[in-house]
Amino acid sequence: MVHLKNLRERIKRLVQINNRSNIFLPQWTYWVLLILLLISITTTLLSSNGSAIQSFGMNLTTELIGILVVLLVVDLAVKISKQHKLAKYRSIAFSRLQKPIIHHARLFTYLLKASVLKKPDKKYINIADLFDEEYFSEIKKLNLSAKAPSIPERIWYQYISQECFKFSESINNTLDKYAIYLDTEISELLEDIYDSRFLGIFLERFPLRRFDGTHWVHLDNIFEGQITPSFSGFFEGQALDFLKEHAEMFVKLVDVYNDSVPLHKSIKFDNKLWSDTIAPAIGSGRVPPRN
Repeated sequence: MVHLKNLRERIKRLVQINNRSNIFLPQWTYWVLLILLLISITTTLLSSNGSAIQSFGMNLTTELIGILVVLLVVDLAVKISKQHKLAKYRSIAFSRLQKPIIHHARLFTYLLKASVLKKPDKKYINIADLFDEEYFSEIKKLNLSAKAPSIPERIWYQYISQECFKFSESINNTLDKYAIYLDTEISELLEDIYDSRFLGIFLERFPLRRFDGTHWVHLDNIFEGQITPSFSGFFEGQALDFLKEHAEMFVKLVDVYNDSVPLHKSIKFDNKLWSDTIAPAIGSGRVPPRN
């Protein structure tokens, strides 16, 4: 029986290593043990009653069953432990994203608020409710060279660029720290948002020059105060397509977040942002009508 005890001790050490490292045993381990168990049972049944071979077979069968049970229980415990660990870090990842998502949703609300003549006659509940046809129609009337609700004072283009930079950095930091703990679909969504062409415009991943009526002006000239071109009609053509594409991905992110956190932490549309006491004022960034 010494050899059986040695076998059992080796298996126990393997289990301990497996438990500490959170590495699942390969599938073939179980097949080998099952085959040995079948051979042992067959040998026991075919051996003469009371023979040494039958006694050895019975002892070996008992040991193998014990080993299998231990391995299955430990493997299950390791899997459960790993799932708890993944859930823990996933929860941390989404808690880190809560404020950036809220701020990003606030930015899109401010863009609409500054573009419209009056609050849309619509009840907003979810973030997805914001991005309707009226939104993309009204946003075209926003003048990005108008003053934004910012201290120090900035124009809308600078304000959007600053907010997009903060949001992009939050997404990037989340991917750096928690990508291995997130589902593949969630990681890919975050990567797609980080590479968003809408963010790319305001983070200067794409060269941007705008015609102000007399000549082309580079973005740097705005920051240097040399000239302030009118960015009226900015969200038209490709820029509007990029915005729609980004909005769709952002809504997916909000949905994934809400599905992953307790109800009291879910993110809904904040209708208080329409208040007259909260900047920007309704229509404050709208392109003035032509005489």
